[in-house]
Order: sequence, then structure tokens, then C-alpha cells
Amino acid sequence: MVRRKAKTRRRGTRSFSILNAIESYAYANILTRGMFAANPVEFLTGEGDLAPSATWTESGLYGSTSWLVDGTGGGPGATPMSLADLIKSPSYALAVTTYRAQANLPSMLMQSLGTGIGFRVLKRVLRAPISNVNRNIVRPIMGKTVRL
Repeated sequence: MVRRKAKTRRRGTRSFSILNAIESYAYANILTRGMFAANPVEFLTGEGDLAPSATWTESGLYGSTSWLVDGTGGGPGATPMSLADLIKSPSYALAVTTYRAQANLPSMLMQSLGTGIGFRVLKRVLRAPISNVNRNIVRPIMGKTVRL
């Protein structure tokens, strides 16, 4: 019996979706706002200026969570944290991040849920206009590598 030729697999061209990139940035913004009190750009480029109070030591706390309160009476959300802060003082930054994540978890979950539903509904409702823009504007200029 003669063996059949294997079909060659055809791959679709990989393309960059602008709407998917915006959605990803929205999720990153929700996470960095909730955990670091900064947007993604501030988190990556910010200065390492987060300073622990006198009640914080590398081994932990002297009692309660008073180390989380700064001189103005604000909590850990008062100072945005950056990647430089995590590198400079990892134990303190991790403690503040953990506290912020626990405090902001419900709002982060609701924002993520709203973002996911919002993007899904808008993509569905605007399917025809998005397709029209891709076909008539984006594809002739950028080719098949970028889409809205």
C-alpha cells in the first residue's frame, strides 16, 4: 500500500492586536495600583524612596502593624512603590505589598471582573466597525502583522 503524503500544516500569520494590548495594560494597571499604589510605568521607572519607619526591622515588626502608618496618618497606600524599592529593601517592600494586596483584593477582583466583561462586550458589539477599520485602514498601512 502506498503511503499518503502528509499534509503540510498551515499557520495563520501572527499579528499584534492593539485592543488586546490595551486590555493587558488595564489588567497590569489594576494589579500595580492595588499592590504597589503606582501605575505600571511608575512601578518600572520610579525611584527607590520607600522608607521604613522606626518600628520596622529586617526580622519583622515590633508588635502591631504600626510600621505601615507613615507620619501623615496614611497607610501603605500613601507612597507609591517601585521596582527599585523592591530591590533596595526587599523584606520591607514585600511586607507592604502583602498588606496592600490583602487590603485591596476585593476592589482588584471587581475591577478585573469589570474589565474582562467590558472588553468582551465591547468587542462583540463593535465587531463590524473594528473589522471595517482593520480591513480599510490598518491592513493597507501596516499589513497583516497589526490589527485593531
